[in-house]
Amino acid sequence: MGLFSATAPLIAVLHDDLFTGTVTGYMDRTGTIEMTSAVDSAVRCLGSFRYTGSKSGDGSVQCSDGADGHFQFNAISMLSGYGLGKTQRGPVSFTYGLTAEESQRYLLLPQGKRLEKKSAAGPLTVL
Repeated sequence: MGLFSATAPLIAVLHDDLFTGTVTGYMDRTGTIEMTSAVDSAVRCLGSFRYTGSKSGDGSVQCSDGADGHFQFNAISMLSGYGLGKTQRGPVSFTYGLTAEESQRYLLLPQGKRLEKKSAAGPLTVL
């Protein structure tokens, strides 16, 4: 964590595809997003966000496969929150600063699926 920024882990579901990455927030109430698909590591999304209220905001992402989207988010704490939005590939939901277990209540997972880590060092997967 830098003096004027804070970075938190990101978990996102974009049209039934799991993405992981980071969000970095800055003192001016803006930030950046970086995430990569767990299904196809060639698909990477970059974006930005800004707070528009004391605990809420909006942003956008652009992905290497040509999809782009917009979202809204709500902060739970200074370093955690969740959001929803739409892309050309379908709906997007995400959390930041939360564990996989905590994230499940906010993510739009495919019906009957859940997030799981097979081992502490292993990758996060949708089962």
